[in-house]
Amino acid sequence: MVYEEGVEIEKVGEQKEKQTELKKFSEVYPSGTQFEAERIDFPEVVDKEIIIKDVAELSGDFGNFLVVLAELGGKDIQFPTGSGVIMPKLKKAKSEGNLPLLAKIVEKRSEKSKRRYYDIE
Repeated sequence: MVYEEGVEIEKVGEQKEKQTELKKFSEVYPSGTQFEAERIDFPEVVDKEIIIKDVAELSGDFGNFLVVLAELGGKDIQFPTGSGVIMPKLKKAKSEGNLPLLAKIVEKRSEKSKRRYYDIE
C-alpha cells in the first residue's frame, strides 16, 4: 500500500482506485477547531460583549465541553468552555433556535461558598 500522489492504492477486497491527491488528516480535521474561525482562549472573552453564533458539544478528557462560535470586534472566533453554568444556557439557546445572541461572559463569586465561577449574561 503506497500513499503517494498518482500511485494506485490497494483497497479492501483487492479493488484498486487511482488516488490523485491524499490530504493530511490535520487539513481535514484541524486540531482544536470546530468552526472556520480563529481559536482563542476563554479568558480573552471574559467581560467583553460578543455575539454567540453557534455551539458544538464535544467530549474531552475531563468530560463534555462546548466549542463556541462567536463574533468579537467584527471578527469570527471560537473558544472552548466547560463551565457548568454557561454550558446548559448555551445548549438551551441553541436548541430553542435563539442564536445568535448578544452576550457577555462574567466572573462571579458564590455567596455561599465564596468560590469564583463564570456566567453568561
